[in-house]
Amino acid sequence: MSNASSSRREFVKTGTVAAVGLAASGGGAIASDESLPRAIQRKVLTTDVLVCGAGCAGTAAALSAARQGVRVLLIEKAPFAGGILTSVGLPYFDGIANIADNRIVVRGIALELAAQSGICKPDATHVAKHNPTIGNTFEFKLLLDRLLQHEGKRLQTLFNSFVCDVTTKGQRIDEVLVANKDGVVSVRPRVVIDCTGDGDVAAWSGVQFEQNAEVQPLTLHFRIGHVQRSPDLSRNCRAALAAAQMRGELPMYYGPGVMFMFADDEVYIHGIR
Repeated sequence: MSNASSSRREFVKTGTVAAVGLAASGGGAIASDESLPRAIQRKVLTTDVLVCGAGCAGTAAALSAARQGVRVLLIEKAPFAGGILTSVGLPYFDGIANIADNRIVVRGIALELAAQSGICKPDATHVAKHNPTIGNTFEFKLLLDRLLQHEGKRLQTLFNSFVCDVTTKGQRIDEVLVANKDGVVSVRPRVVIDCTGDGDVAAWSGVQFEQNAEVQPLTLHFRIGHVQRSPDLSRNCRAALAAAQMRGELPMYYGPGVMFMFADDEVYIHGIR
């Protein structure tokens, strides 16, 4: 066995022992002490409101709390905010308007983002379609960055950071553990807002939840460059999937959505199997 393999095995063993030791001691936060091994050194942060996840929901929650004058810490695993709009490239502003008549039913920060993205005016009552699209997801990243930085006196954002565990006292969350380049960071919040998308913080805290054994598949999003625009492309793609289903090769599905919306020679496709 190579020395590298042996070293990795010893690291795993040592790391596991350290992790078990912390769990047994209740995961108490330890202020940075250079005399301690790095495995158990831990920075401690305090905040009024901790928001876990900087998708559209988490970003809105963090902005709203900061504008109320409280200290906010926003945690995000990606290197930018925006969630599915910026990580995946889904360009739809879903949920802002009623499907039947395109009447705007969600205002506040959602409408603020829509207006600053050029979808509508700040005082608009209707949009052109119930799920308006953002023309450039990179510009949306920059918009969110500007809004978060504007609240910088009260709002701190940690990107590339993963919420990995919680400790509780009674019915309250006492500590949220976050992993990033600083190692494992202990956050002591007064209030926690779980915007992870999967409800991780709530689940780890012991909150009861239900999960159906049968779940809906995720949507697949991708783009293909150097594609010649054709009025028949979308129809042909749909016909191909319908034919595959008729042959028994494909179960229930949605789509595909086929659109040229980011560049003249780049097609954006999404579908669900």
